[in-house]
Amino acid sequence: EVYAASGVDEAKLFVVPFAVDPALYASQGETLPDAVCEGSVVLGSVFQWTERKNPQALLRAFAGEFRVDEKVTLVLKGYEGDDPTQSVEDHVKQILSGVLHAPVRVISRALSSVEMLAFYRSIDCYVSAHAGEGFGLPIAESLLMGKPVVATNWSAPVEYAGGCFRGVDYQLTPPKWIAWQPFYTSDQRWADVDVKDLEAAQDDVVDLKTKAPVVVKWEWL
Repeated sequence: EVYAASGVDEAKLFVVPFAVDPALYASQGETLPDAVCEGSVVLGSVFQWTERKNPQALLRAFAGEFRVDEKVTLVLKGYEGDDPTQSVEDHVKQILSGVLHAPVRVISRALSSVEMLAFYRSIDCYVSAHAGEGFGLPIAESLLMGKPVVATNWSAPVEYAGGCFRGVDYQLTPPKWIAWQPFYTSDQRWADVDVKDLEAAQDDVVDLKTKAPVVVKWEWL
């Protein structure tokens, strides 16, 4: 639509589907030891540490909803994106400094495709506070693994899986904290997730996990 509106001949425009083999996600296999938290409901997230992924909101919502004595663990599969002098663990410690909260684990080592599948098997729910996704591969992968998903109700995941995950409320605002990247401009908009609704969504998933099984059914479009 953007290219056509810019004057490109529509006869030359083709949509190439994302390359995902659903059969890979139906297979049984090992879990990932780093992500297994015995006795806990495990929430997981995968992202490069950048402002658009909004890890600050994700951590604030988790810490705000789950206290230190609750059997819930957040496992972050992340890697440093913007500041090579600071590790993901450092970021997490800074954001949660002085806050009593349920456990948060960080997996920063590189994982193979097989290990990533094991990661998804190890979690009970996938959580994302993203400000916008071009596709959102971890969301699609989690759904293909039959995992409940909590994610910002905005952009590409809504297009291919709307109604198949717990969408979180948001407001559209100019991009923030990201002036160092010239392709983000003040006339653009991204989703600023509602932290309170994200807290409530996580609580809903944990209640479902502990009281009744969650069955997620969707078809790859």
